[in-house]
Amino acid sequence: NALKEGKCFVANDYHGNSNGFRFYAESGNKVYQMGDEIKRNNHIILKVLSPQKGEIRLIKSGKKIETIENNKAEFKIARKGAYRVEVYLNEKAWIFSNHIRVI
Repeated sequence: NALKEGKCFVANDYHGNSNGFRFYAESGNKVYQMGDEIKRNNHIILKVLSPQKGEIRLIKSGKKIETIENNKAEFKIARKGAYRVEVYLNEKAWIFSNHIRVI
């Protein structure tokens, strides 16, 4: 069901152990996971937790819009689109999340 609902990510654990990776959104008192949809508002925060420090790239509708070098990140968003993250470890592709869609 996780694959069917989009509640998953892909990782190349050859570069590093991805256990503990999380990508989710908070809006008001609700938490949204990968594969979920959120109605657009001005209080959406996308959160990333990575088991190791790496380059976290925020991707919106297929285009990189922000990059943070850390093991965690928060992105405040207010526009419609499909948001996902990519994490690079030592400049190597490591983790690719599924999207959270803002409608």
